[in-house]
Amino acid sequence: MPSTKSLGYIRHHLYSHHFDLYRNSANPNWTYFQRGFLRTMLQPQIHALLSKNMLTPKQIELINREIHDQNSKITKCKVPNIENIIFIIIESYLSMTSDMIVDGKEITPNLNALKRDSTVYYNGKMKSNITIGESGDGQFICMTGLLPLRSEITIGKAKEIVLPGLPIILAKKMNLETKMLIPTTPSMWEQEKMCKQYGISKLYSSNDFNTGKGDLNDEQIFQALQSIDKHSTKPFFSIVLTMSMHQPYDHNLDMTFKLSSTDYSKEFLHYLNACHYTDHQIGKYLQHLKNYGIYDNSLIIITSDHHPNPNSLQMKDLNHDIPLYILNSGLSNNLYSGDCQQIDIYTTILDILIKDHLFWRGLGNTLLSSSRRTPLTQAKWDLSEWIIQNNYFKTRFQLE
Repeated sequence: MPSTKSLGYIRHHLYSHHFDLYRNSANPNWTYFQRGFLRTMLQPQIHALLSKNMLTPKQIELINREIHDQNSKITKCKVPNIENIIFIIIESYLSMTSDMIVDGKEITPNLNALKRDSTVYYNGKMKSNITIGESGDGQFICMTGLLPLRSEITIGKAKEIVLPGLPIILAKKMNLETKMLIPTTPSMWEQEKMCKQYGISKLYSSNDFNTGKGDLNDEQIFQALQSIDKHSTKPFFSIVLTMSMHQPYDHNLDMTFKLSSTDYSKEFLHYLNACHYTDHQIGKYLQHLKNYGIYDNSLIIITSDHHPNPNSLQMKDLNHDIPLYILNSGLSNNLYSGDCQQIDIYTTILDILIKDHLFWRGLGNTLLSSSRRTPLTQAKWDLSEWIIQNNYFKTRFQLE
């Protein structure tokens, strides 16, 4: 019988048997309750200890092959004349609310107008790729082109490693200042640390605009963003997170927009009210960009971090797809509009803006073309996990 002090014994009986058996589980219920809270906290540290510098030559070969093949994803679409990039990530937004009319009222008129605009790229068939990190995972996917870890909170590891942040790449290639506005304090979900990892030079939070009064609602968020825009001295890449569509859905945000249909649960009606409220704030912000003269030369991306928790809506058989809007890309809306993945956003933005060679274009597919599409396989999840767990980019990530 091997000694219990043996690293191999610990790896086999503690890590391999208990952890690796369920490494693909992204179910929070299993993660925290079936596996146990203490083990959940210890697992990342044990995994880091046991897997440090454990990439095999075969794993490295597979990662390098994927990276080498990435530049085949570039399309021949013309690069638009873009100065600024504005990335709006809406909390818990479902595509199905687009074009919904309840009690004779349009739920999201402003976003619906974008969807009907032939100059706007829209895809409402996007699958969320988050695991147990939820909103943090949604940001991570969009900012890195990587998939999140499957059985632990990704940012717990990602905050300590080198990442191919979208802000890092675009700031270098397009000479942009990078900034982010969040509705919470900087410590929430390690936002301050993750901003640095993504390459965001300035973080604005509730501390800057609503000191001591809690999180910012979406009206306050977009008012703050207007102020930030006006003080920009050079072209910018700004990222903004909304908050008002977060659960629980137990009251109306917009008291002038009340729904009473008996076809839906009370929770879902409150959710639709929140969608209408946020849609109104986005509409006002887009009008501000037009009034301020920076709308037409700004690439504007609007998407969701993830779908809402089904239990919070008390509705069955809802479509959980999330939307993607891309404004001012110079592309028509007759491009690829089929089923896609959240991880495709990163690859698509780089395809729109940068046509020359890049070391990293993400693990997704560009939505500018339906050719050479590869499925989101177990192998890609494995590749992403190897990259994150072993700090693959520490000595390899480079900007030409």
